[in-house]
This record gives sequence, C-alpha cells and structure tokens, in this order.
Amino acid sequence: MKSRHFLLTLVAVLAFTFSLAVPAEAQTHGPSSLKQLAELTESDNDGYPDGFGYSIAMSGDTIVVGAPEAHFNYGAVYVFVKAASGWANMTQTAELSPSDGYTFLDFGISVGISGNTIVVGSSAHNAAYVFTEPEGGWQNMTETAVLSNTNGVATLFGANVAIDGATIAVSEPKTFTYRGRVQIFTEPAGGWVNATPTGSIIASDTASYDYFGSALAVSGSTIVAGAYNNDNLGAAYVFVEPAAGWSGSHGQKAKLTASDGRAQDALGATVAINGNVIVAGAQKRNNDTGLAYVFVEPASGWKNMTQTGELSATGLAIGDFFGNGVAVSPTKIAIGSATTFTTGTAYAYTEPATGWKSMLATSEATVTGGEYGCPVAISGSVLAAGAPANGVAYVFGP
Repeated sequence: MKSRHFLLTLVAVLAFTFSLAVPAEAQTHGPSSLKQLAELTESDNDGYPDGFGYSIAMSGDTIVVGAPEAHFNYGAVYVFVKAASGWANMTQTAELSPSDGYTFLDFGISVGISGNTIVVGSSAHNAAYVFTEPEGGWQNMTETAVLSNTNGVATLFGANVAIDGATIAVSEPKTFTYRGRVQIFTEPAGGWVNATPTGSIIASDTASYDYFGSALAVSGSTIVAGAYNNDNLGAAYVFVEPAAGWSGSHGQKAKLTASDGRAQDALGATVAINGNVIVAGAQKRNNDTGLAYVFVEPASGWKNMTQTGELSATGLAIGDFFGNGVAVSPTKIAIGSATTFTTGTAYAYTEPATGWKSMLATSEATVTGGEYGCPVAISGSVLAAGAPANGVAYVFGP
C-alpha cells in the first residue's frame, strides 16, 4: 500500500514524527479508550490484500469503504448500514462497482458520501462515479452517473472526491505539471447524470508540483482543498460558492497556513470541514511525527489566517504520521496515525466549552493493520477507521 501512495503523486499518505509538546494547558490524565463497536469486512475477498480500508467515508448510519485493488485490481467499494440493533461485526450491505471496469482502474481510491449519494474516485480512469441509493435501500449496483474531466487528458482526475448535498468536488492533482486543479459538479434538478464540470477552482499562488487537490472536503457552500507542497510547507485553501453558483472558474476566499510551519511539513495532505471548522493534517511535521491544525472561521468570514489550535497526542514518535487521516463532526474531530510497525491509532477530540484550541487527544483506539494508512471518518460520536494492511475497517464509539 505504501507504493500506491507515492506512485499516485503522493496524493494520499505522507507522515513523520518526533516527540512533541502542544501549547495547551496540562492534561492531568491520559486519553480514555474508544470502544470497538464493530469490525467491517468484505464478503468476497480474493485471498490477497486488496486495499480494503484504503479510503473511508461516513454519513449518518452508513459507512463506505474503498478497496482499490479488489478483484485482481479492478477495485470495489463496499457499503455498510447500521442495523436497528446497533453496529456489530458484519460484511457489506452492498457492493458498488463500475459498469466499465477493467484492471488497474483504481476504483475506490477515494470515496465520499452525503445522504443517499455516494461518489467514488478512479484516478487511473480519470473518472468519478456517482451512485444514488435505490428506494429499497443500498444494493449491489453499478453507477448512476459518470463524471469526467473536460479534456480527457490523464490528470489523476478522481484521486480525491468530496460531496455535500448537490455539490461534488473532484481533484486532478497532476494537471498543469502537478500544480493541480479541482473540478466542481452540481446536481441537475432531475438527479445525477453523466457530466463534465460545472466549474473549477484553483489557488492563485500555487505553482508546479504544489499538488493542489492533494486533499479535498466540502461542507455546504464551502470547499477546502489542500496543496501539501505549496512553498515547500503546505497549505489549505478555502473557496466559498458565489451567489450565482459554481459555474466558471474561481479563486480562493482564504489561505490557511501554520504559524510554526516548517519545510516539508506537508500541511494540507489531508483536510476535513464541517460547518465553520476546518482540520488540516501535517503528517510529515517533525521527521514524520505529525501534527494537525484546527481553523475556525472568524465571525466576519474566512480570511487568510493561521491556526486556531494544534492537535497532538501523547507518546508520538518519529514515523507515526499523525494526521494521516482527519475528519470532523459538529463537536468532535478524529485523527488517524499510521505507524511504521503493525498498527495505527485513531484519536478523538471533543470540543471544549470555550471552543477549539490546542489540545491532546481525549480518547483513542488501536487500529490493527493501520500501519500503511489510517483514514478516518466520523458521524456524531461514532468513528470509523480503515486498516488497509489487514483489509478491515473498524467502528469505534464511546
């Protein structure tokens, strides 16, 4: 799995670690343990590692897990729906596949979900696939629509995808000599159909090999995109939908950076947004120890700014890649850490009454098989984490 991260222009996982102190008030006790609620697996594993857990997304009681090497490298995506009795060990509710699948498609390299719509990236095919839940619930199916870039050139279109409501964002980090760009699609009144972009976004100050679109997230009318090599430090960019919609090309509303940024931190290799809170991972900080930054939108709206707070955890060391995965819900943040041994760790943070600030983890859980990557997703107080080295995903709760 490590080779895939690097071959795909380092779009997904970079990391590093050094024992690290966070400028926050002293924590008088260690983090509590998250309870494992379920272990999710696929029913049709081919008998070899297929990357199940490489990508993960969650909306309400539905978890989506990508396996880009499934079925001898065709790729597949699996949907899990919480039972009435609660989360329990289970195989998928449904399997999603492309109607035009072929080997090394990388289908499932990225996934997103919002309500009854799932979007799946396929960077090797330069496409994103949209699946709309049938009236009877999720079932084995092929796509509702295929989204493609405008010129047909191989730009790693689909390396990252994000969705919220009627808006889908798809990155193509290879375009313009790896400067990168993000394409935007808006759902038509009659539902999703095969389409090319409605509009596009690109940061005004990025250059070749900045990898704009190395991470991507959408919440309401706001899109955040990472560019982990911008100025050799990394940054996250915020875009706000104009009153007239996303049609056309748009520049950023704000640039988010770290006040203590250092060369090759890779800030923006992972990003997440919920409402007015953005989290950006810098997993190469301090020799691959890693750090995550929280940005809270000012009352006057997004503007160029440095972090509101920094998130870390006790016991981090070189090679832990803290910030390898990030996710945020209204009052909680999840961070994934991919170690160099046999496990990763999923950390959870609860927003203090006074708002987000620099802090250590409030709870954590071991992710066996997360050493090559620990993508995370969160919905309410439930956290999901992928463990692609073992081909499983875990569901944790308080």
